[in-house]
Amino acid sequence: VDTLKNDILNDIDDFLLVVSFAVRQRTACLGWTATDKNSYTTFYRGNYTFPEPDDNISLDDGIIDIKDFQEFIDTCYPTFLRFENKLALRNSLYDVAPSKPRTIETSFLSMFAGLETLILDFKRREGLEFVLPEPVWVAFKKYLENCVKKSTEPKLERTQRASIYRKLGELNRVSLGEAFDEFCKTYSIDLADLWPVFAENGVIGLSDIRNRLIHGDPFPLHLIGPLSLANEHLQYTLERVIVMVLGWDINKTKINPAYLGVNLCAIKKLPGAQAQLSGYIHNQEA
Repeated sequence: VDTLKNDILNDIDDFLLVVSFAVRQRTACLGWTATDKNSYTTFYRGNYTFPEPDDNISLDDGIIDIKDFQEFIDTCYPTFLRFENKLALRNSLYDVAPSKPRTIETSFLSMFAGLETLILDFKRREGLEFVLPEPVWVAFKKYLENCVKKSTEPKLERTQRASIYRKLGELNRVSLGEAFDEFCKTYSIDLADLWPVFAENGVIGLSDIRNRLIHGDPFPLHLIGPLSLANEHLQYTLERVIVMVLGWDINKTKINPAYLGVNLCAIKKLPGAQAQLSGYIHNQEA
């Protein structure tokens, strides 16, 4: 019983999590029944959130075509098992395959957190967290503090200097955008057809939307449509990222650029939604 509870169920949960991602429908193990010549045991798991069955969801709605499912599992589940930081990968899979319905805002924040989790893990593995090594940064930081202290044009008040000093540490951290670019290069991730994660050419990025939501700045009701479309693009972004991390051919999925371009309005409606949200945010910042 202890082996089933503490070891085997964990492996089943991981396997079902990869399955959930492939079919876009969260699946879970509710418990087990086991027998031998001396006993019959039924165990129901407590303190778990189990997904409600949705009769409206079909296997055709998944990321992977049913004909490729066995090959996908044979390829990607072993890759999952080999992934060093399984906690990071698990969290991202949970974020894109939730166990219960979410609002647009909570869905967006959750999926962006899943994307950040994988990027942070990549930064740590590749040694991309900091721009300068610690000894060099300590000396350079003192130099910067001295420059701020002696500034005459403009002359800074004590409180202004203190605020700048508190921000200096951020200068030595590799930006999320820079790390994301390296991440995409390493895993050969193509997101050119989707809403960009970071702002470019005057168009806000998905990160700008996340920043507003995380700081408690909601969008007005008339922008729910564009926000919903941005959320859909974030889902495709995270799904495409996970597919490449798991080592599967993106062309054998229903989130490859060709398939999305032909079958989904989310691509055709992208310019209009970007213009609406970009205009709103730029006006708020003006």
